[in-house]
Amino acid sequence: MTSTPSMGQLVIEYLAQHPRQTLAPWQIAKGISARLDGHHVGVGAVINICLHEAAHSRLAQVTPAPLTFAHLARTDSDAGQQ
Repeated sequence: MTSTPSMGQLVIEYLAQHPRQTLAPWQIAKGISARLDGHHVGVGAVINICLHEAAHSRLAQVTPAPLTFAHLARTDSDAGQQ
């Protein structure tokens, strides 16, 4: 049986699928909503999740205004690339 991923997992996975990109919460919400067969993901929810995940060092808050986030690449192969 497959389990449904949490909203936090969906946000992290979406950002991971867009490496080296800085995305605004509305872009993340729109992208996730497009993948959920008509289910709407609110921007406010995405902001809360992103701020929480950034506070726990699972995402990077790139800029405070406008608010943008990026995935933290944690692989050794990415460490030497620029």
